[in-house]
Order: sequence, then C-alpha cells, then structure tokens
Amino acid sequence: MKQIFFTFLALLLCLTTLVGCRDEEAVWNDDFAKTEVRNWFEQGLYPTKFGDKMGYIDKTGKVVIEPTFDAAFPFDESGLAIVSADGKYGFIDTTGQLVIEAKYIDVGRFYGSEFAPVCPDTKEKKWGYIDKTGKMVIEPKYDNAGTFGKDGLAYVWLSEENKGAYIDTAGKYVISPQSFRGEPFQPNGLAKIDKGYGEVFYGVVNRSGKIVIPMKYDELRDFTKNGLAAAKFDEKWGYLNTKGKVVIDFQFEEATNFLDNGIALIKKDGLWGAVNESGVFVIEPKYDDLTWSSSSEVGAFRIGEKVGLIDKSGTHIFEVSDSLVRSLGYDLFAMSVNRGWQLIDKTGKAFGEPITVGVGEFSENGLADIHVGEKIGFIDTTGKVVIEPEFEAYYPFDCNGLAAVQVDGKWGFINETGEVVIEPIYEDFYLYCTK
Repeated sequence: MKQIFFTFLALLLCLTTLVGCRDEEAVWNDDFAKTEVRNWFEQGLYPTKFGDKMGYIDKTGKVVIEPTFDAAFPFDESGLAIVSADGKYGFIDTTGQLVIEAKYIDVGRFYGSEFAPVCPDTKEKKWGYIDKTGKMVIEPKYDNAGTFGKDGLAYVWLSEENKGAYIDTAGKYVISPQSFRGEPFQPNGLAKIDKGYGEVFYGVVNRSGKIVIPMKYDELRDFTKNGLAAAKFDEKWGYLNTKGKVVIDFQFEEATNFLDNGIALIKKDGLWGAVNESGVFVIEPKYDDLTWSSSSEVGAFRIGEKVGLIDKSGTHIFEVSDSLVRSLGYDLFAMSVNRGWQLIDKTGKAFGEPITVGVGEFSENGLADIHVGEKIGFIDTTGKVVIEPEFEAYYPFDCNGLAAVQVDGKWGFINETGEVVIEPIYEDFYLYCTK
C-alpha cells in the first residue's frame, strides 16, 4: 500500500513541477489503477474507482460525480480536476461537467494560476498553456513545462538547446534559456537549479536570472527561516546563506537543516552533536544517535548502552540503560519496556498505560497510532485510548480529519472520534494530503 502511495505522490510531484509528454500507460499503469479511493483536501471530493471507471465521492461516501472516466485526479484550488477518457486528458468542474475537452496527451494542473500546461496530440509533442476555458494562451513550443507559481513564473525546457528558462504568463522570458534545470521559485525569491542529465551539481538562481550560488554542490537543501541551508561539497556538509557565503565550514559527514528551535544536528568523526547558527557546538559530537522534533527544546540521545533525554545545551535530563527512547512530537517520547513502550514526558516522567508492540508519532491533531497485538488504534497526548485498536492497517489523518483504515482486508475512512464515515468496502486507496 505504501509503495502505491509513493507512486502516486511521485506522479503528482511530476505534474506540479515539470511535466513531459508520455503515453497513457506511463501515467496510469496497472498498479496505479488498483486504487479504489483517493483523497483530496480542498474540495472534499475523493476520486474513486468503480469497476474499470472512475468517479468522485464526497466525505460521506456519497457518489457526487458518476464513474465515467478512465482516470480521475484530485481537484485543486482552481475548482478543476484532471480526468482521462480514451487515452486523452481534460478537465472537469466540481459538478462533473467537462469544461476542457479531453484531447491532450498530457496535462499539468492549474493550482493557483489561471493557466495550466498541456501537451496537444501533435507530431511535435510540444507543451503550451491553456486558460480555464481551454483557450491556448501560450503556444506549444516547449519540450517540458511546469505549472505557474504564485509569483507568475513557470520553468520550461528546450531540448534542442539543452537549456531551461523561466517565462511569465504572457509567455515572455523572464530568465532567458540557460544551461540548467530549475525548480519553482521559493517565497525568498530563489530557485534551486542543477546542471542535470549526468552532471547533477546544485546551485541557486534569483528572479533576475543571476546565479547567486554556483552549481557546484553535490547536495543542497532548501533554505530555512534563518536563511541558512545545508549543502554538501567534496563529501562534507556545511551551511550556506542565501548569498552563497559559507557560514559554517564543510566538515560534517552528515547534517540536517536547522530546526525551528535554532539548532542543526550534525555528524562528525562518526558521532552526532548539534551546532547553533554561528557553527558553535552546543552539543558536542559524542553520541551514537541523536533525534529531535523541529520545535522541541528536548531531544533523545543514545551513547553506548545509555539512552535518555537531552536539552539544547547538552544537559542530560533523564537517562537509563539497556533501553530505547524515541521522540513522538509534542515534547513527548516513548521508552522501550518489556517488549513494549512506555510514554514519557520531556522530564522523563512516565504516563499512560504501557503499549504492546508499538506507538507512532503524534500528528497535528494530537493523535498517535498504537499497535496492540495485530490491531491498530489511536491515543491522545495524555496517553488515553480514544479510538480502540480494531484496524489491520491505517494511513494518517488527512486535512479533512479522516484516516484510511483497513478492516477484513478492505479500506474505508474514520473521523478523529473513530466514527466510520466511509464504509470499508474498497480494495485500496491513495492518500493525497496528510496533516
């Protein structure tokens, strides 16, 4: 089930960033077509497969768009969804009306833009852009085309020139074709680029087309709120600012981006520690393992046979031997005891009943999955069981407050109180938005 989910997620990522002409089989293969329910958080409509056709159900399980399509995708902010008929793609509205004829070999999504990339069924197989009425507003001339971001820019690729560029909604080059592949611009006005196709080294370009960070890094993570990003150069990790200046030297075997709490976890000489934004070690690299939730003031450590909790200054708050400690979020942790897990708070104080088999991380709604025997239920942050363990498998609560659960091999959905809102009658599903 998870493999199917990631296949779908990868497909959506492809549609949101850069899309290229492909045949129907590549988009909707047999494994992908095994879906029975897929989940979308904006419109509250779930693409659903009935036999060999797809339609849409709402959050109560009611069929609101009859299953007449070969393939159906989630609605986005535009109020439109991609559908497929006879191997071609078009768009419907939330009433099921086909507002843009299914005549394209491939399409991208509108999202917050007025335009969507499309690949007409022509010999050239070039990409252009249509508006929400289906009118071609930017003529097909690109070999690949991305969706427009909120900044009104889209990345396009020109194979003959082996160059990429950014265009505006008038189809004019804002950044002229250059020898790089690009990602969408981030709110900070920067986009990650790479040399691509056999020589993947990363850099950064600004909206003026200036390469502010040269394409020489083996890996480059997104910039965090403090304006720093972890980068890998010559097999070592360090940190750059948005101007490309090295603010923490390349010296680590592994490194995370900076967490919301102001520290970054690093590995040096085979051991884990933490640095602050100035590169000063706030926790000396002497731990076999170190884990931390992004906004938490307390993390979990392992050093030799000892495990426990540690604060940002490196002080051990709590420690035991011959055990395991895991972070669950919300400044809560799980400690292994007698083949099960005991919940502990950030001071190491135990609460709630011991849990057999396993416990997962808390999601934004304050619920975590627990495994009792072969069944799965949910607890809240006090350790109270709020949904009894009666499910064989599950997938996390989505932005509609629903979780997919499996009963007798079939999938349905429950709400955050455990009430079944869509009966478990489906063979499989794809979850699109998780909390």
